Amino acid sequence: MKSWKPFNDECPRCGNNPVDVFTGAKEDFVYDGDNVECFECGLCGSILVDEDDEGMGIAHVVWNDYEDED
Repeated sequence: MKSWKPFNDECPRCGNNPVDVFTGAKEDFVYDGDNVECFECGLCGSILVDEDDEGMGIAHVVWNDYEDED
């Protein structure tokens, strides 16, 4: 069952950290394509899993486009 879990990343719009990921993965893991949202400002994105040089999966957030308000 999927649920919202904290994910250690900073929202590029408001700086909130952690953000939340909607995943069915067990604790401390996420899946490629999981939805991400900053509940502080509402910015959305998704998880992208890349492999490092040793073939280990590295998950990071690909944020949707937004207009920088600064």
